[in-house]
This record gives sequence, C-alpha cells and structure tokens, in this order.
Amino acid sequence: MKKIFFNTIWLAAVLLVCSPAGAYVLHPAHILDLMTKNLGKPKRLLARQEMVHYGAIPSSSLSQTKPKVVKEEVSYKFPKKFRSDIKIDSSENIHIVSSKKVLKIINGKVTSNPETWIDLYKDILLYRDRVLLNDHLAMLGVDVTISSLGRFQDKVVFIIGAKYPDESVSQIWVDKTTLRPIRWLIIQEGEGNNRKFEIRYNKWQQTKRIWYPVHIEFYSGSRLIRLITVNDVIVNPSFSKKYFDISYLKSIYPSLVEETDIKPVESDLSDVERSIRDFGNITDIKEKKKDN
Repeated sequence: MKKIFFNTIWLAAVLLVCSPAGAYVLHPAHILDLMTKNLGKPKRLLARQEMVHYGAIPSSSLSQTKPKVVKEEVSYKFPKKFRSDIKIDSSENIHIVSSKKVLKIINGKVTSNPETWIDLYKDILLYRDRVLLNDHLAMLGVDVTISSLGRFQDKVVFIIGAKYPDESVSQIWVDKTTLRPIRWLIIQEGEGNNRKFEIRYNKWQQTKRIWYPVHIEFYSGSRLIRLITVNDVIVNPSFSKKYFDISYLKSIYPSLVEETDIKPVESDLSDVERSIRDFGNITDIKEKKKDN
C-alpha cells in the first residue's frame, strides 16, 4: 500500500508543476506527450507548398515590393526522416535529414551548410514521439524541465522552456485547448546581445486524422522574412527505398564534403543572411534563364 501511495504522489508531481501565478500547469513531458498524440502518427506524409521569401525587405514595403516565391515539396518518413525538394528548371535544392545525419545539395553539389534556425520548423512536425522530441528540443536549447501558462493572441497556452512572460530564452508555445504548437521562440546568444527568431504555426488542418499547419511564418526580431503556404497534404504516400538514403544521394551528386551530424544551430553564424543567399541562388538562376 505504501508503494502505491508514493507512486501516486510521484505521478502527480510529474504531471503538475506550479506556475508563478499559483496556478498548476502540466509538466513539460506530459504536454509533449499530449501534443504528439494529438497531431497523429502516420507512417509517411507529403506536403506541397509555396515558400515566399521577403529577405531584407522592410515590413512596411511588403505590399510595394515583389518577394521571391518558389514551390517546395517536403516529405516525412516518421519519426526520423525528412526531405525537402525545390526544383526550378535544371536547378534543384535538396535537404535531407535521416536519423542523426543531415545532407544539403544546392545546385547539384553537396554543401557543408549546416541547418539554420529556419530549417528547424520541421522538427516539431517530424518528431511525433514524446521522448525523441523532448531530447531534440533539449539539444536545441529548450529547457524541457520548465513549463508555465501564458496567453498569445487571445489563446491560453502551455509554454515549455520558460516562465511566462519571460521571452529571453528558447521556448515552445502550445495551444492549451487544441494541444497543437503555435509558436517557437529561438534565442541565439550573440556578441553583446541575443538574437531573437520566431516560427509561428497557423491554420492547422486535418487530413485523415492527421494535423498539419498550412500557414507557417518566420520572423527575425519583429520582421516577417519568410512565409510558407501549404497547398496539398498527402498522408501515407509511397516513397522509394532510396528517397531518404544519404549514401545513395552522395553517390550521384558531386561530393565535396561529408554529411553533418544534427547539432544545435551555431549562434555565431548569420543564419538569416545565409538562408537568403541560398534561397537567392535558386531564384537568381531562374531569373537569368528567363532573360536568356
């Protein structure tokens, strides 16, 4: 009886933690468990989307300036494999994550570019397993031992990684009602000051009991720099055995470097500028071909 009693007390402590306001909120592990179960766990998923890149365009000028737009196809083989394909004429951009390896191919050549904070948006959608997601978020700097309650755009949210309203550290915001993630704050330490980035997951839609956001926004500070709009979601499509095979891809593309291990995004790199440059390489090729 004593063993049962103490086990019950331990379970209650795990499921509930006290917030600064005195209200009780779920433990981060329990929030992630509910969230991943709520999103659904298909074997595979494919999303066709349009990616709009505003680059260095000030927010006030977005309506007057034509941003760069490309079509992208992203594929998931849950819970550890991801692939992004951007094809424009004869140019292509491929980004592969397979277990703990990352490979990027830009304009037909394997590159040494690591993942940037912008690439991380897919992680919450890929790791639909509490333990895998918990460990991955911890690696990326989210304190998965802290949770609190907050409010965002008139929604009550669970916050993993910080005590509301502290936004000085990386954190995940989950809608308390729907149990779907809506915000990811990524804080990178810089020389003299920290850099704040943000990913917002909006307009979640359900396809065959699987939830996926069809409107994803990326902010550098308060400036919108990229927007993804999903046009089509296919649950459990067929992929070839070699589709996520990094070794196979290295054999058919010029390999100047090895694939990299998944690791925390390096804080001293200019992620926004590098992402804009890589994105621009593809669209610039398309524009030059049109001129010719």
